[in-house]
Amino acid sequence: MKRIGYNLMPFTLFISSLMMVMPLCSLAEQEHDHQTKTEHKHNRQYEAHVHGAGILNWVMEGQSLQISLKSPVINMLGFEHAPDDDTEGQQLTLMIENLNTTIKVFELTGGDCQLVSLSIINPFEKTPQYEKIERVNADEEMHTEVTAEYQLLCQQPSQLKTIDINLFDTFSGFELINSQWIVDGKQGGSRLNYNNHTLKVH
Repeated sequence: MKRIGYNLMPFTLFISSLMMVMPLCSLAEQEHDHQTKTEHKHNRQYEAHVHGAGILNWVMEGQSLQISLKSPVINMLGFEHAPDDDTEGQQLTLMIENLNTTIKVFELTGGDCQLVSLSIINPFEKTPQYEKIERVNADEEMHTEVTAEYQLLCQQPSQLKTIDINLFDTFSGFELINSQWIVDGKQGGSRLNYNNHTLKVH
């Protein structure tokens, strides 16, 4: 995978800790949920993959605000394979540009927050020839995800009121986003959609 963005203050440990203390809500009931089958030496493994849904984790601790987004790329691209031509290559470039533009992802009210670091994991290695990723089984579906991580420093954290998630306007493929949060030691979660996409902080 190719990592795009600033290589400042990575917070992989933050995400790992969040996943340990706060299990993610199940998305099994979504009608877009489907399963794929992959064979590994006669052993069959099944992996659930939900289209239209994403996961957004965020933590507010002191002046630090950390936000992590994980989503199937189909929600942002409309396809899951590596780009085959110039048009799809441009769509991938636009996806990365949108994720690099924080206002396309989220917008804050209050708090006087500034972006400190940004990291995007691009699942595709785009080449000039748009080479396709080889598959062991030609009939096997590809299920790829993109991860974007943002770290912000807030000069007035007590004044941070809301986080408005703009992903539903930026990427038409989103139908649902599961949000998990920790604020000053308290934790909780909520489900966001096109008509309800504002998170209250204080």
